[in-house]
Amino acid sequence: MAFIHLGRSRKKKMRYLLLQERQDLFQHIQDLFTEMEELDIEELRPLKKQYKTLQKARRIYNSRVLLYNQTISIFPTRRFAVKMNLKTKEYFG
Repeated sequence: MAFIHLGRSRKKKMRYLLLQERQDLFQHIQDLFTEMEELDIEELRPLKKQYKTLQKARRIYNSRVLLYNQTISIFPTRRFAVKMNLKTKEYFG
């Protein structure tokens, strides 16, 4: 099931997916890597390391999006954000 969902999503660029679709996709990937963590196969170790690196990048991105959204929502900067046409950003998964 997860491979079918991943295959369909591969044809689209991530930025064009809705937030819910990205979250579903991320959940399927998370399930696959949870199963891989249980296996101790030498060939999977670089893939596991890369996944952990991507997880770290995702957490950093989401924390910066949180700060950005909070900053442009607070009164003094909100006026400038409206004038500059800044919009709130979506989180990644």
